[in-house]
Amino acid sequence: MSESKPSPTGGHEVVAASPATDARKKRLLLIEDENAARVVLLQKLRAAGLDVDLAPNGRVALEKLRSSQPDAIFMDLLLPQVKGVDVIREARRIKSFGDRPIYVCTSAANMEAWTRRGTKAGATKIFDRAATAIETIVAAVAADLLDPGAVKDPTEPEPQADVEPEVAPEPPLKV
Repeated sequence: MSESKPSPTGGHEVVAASPATDARKKRLLLIEDENAARVVLLQKLRAAGLDVDLAPNGRVALEKLRSSQPDAIFMDLLLPQVKGVDVIREARRIKSFGDRPIYVCTSAANMEAWTRRGTKAGATKIFDRAATAIETIVAAVAADLLDPGAVKDPTEPEPQADVEPEVAPEPPLKV
């Protein structure tokens, strides 16, 4: 697709439209209290093609959820002011957000317990930041949001093929 825009010489030139102009970018609310992690995640999520809004804590996140319409949330569970699981529960109660994806990326000492808590609260997917490279996590989220179903989630294990074991043919019965 192309579009016409004024050229510096006074005429019009035809330029290729970027994918961002063809379709609205997916808006993601990034909720992360650690500044260094927030900066890295912001850069990587934007580089993956997402429009990212920031919230440094659960309280700000809830304010932004009520005043804007993100397509998804990407968050830490261990947050100050309002706990991550409470942010998830509240997001699920907001009619305009309701069933949109909530991705949790955390590195808690007891990931199994935090995974249960996040899932019970309504998280769509929980990533273990300590066990999975951030590039892999961002790629999975971007693939899910930008082209759902087209790209395999790189954090999921390969499915095992259903292969039936070979069975030797039985000798014919002698009658």
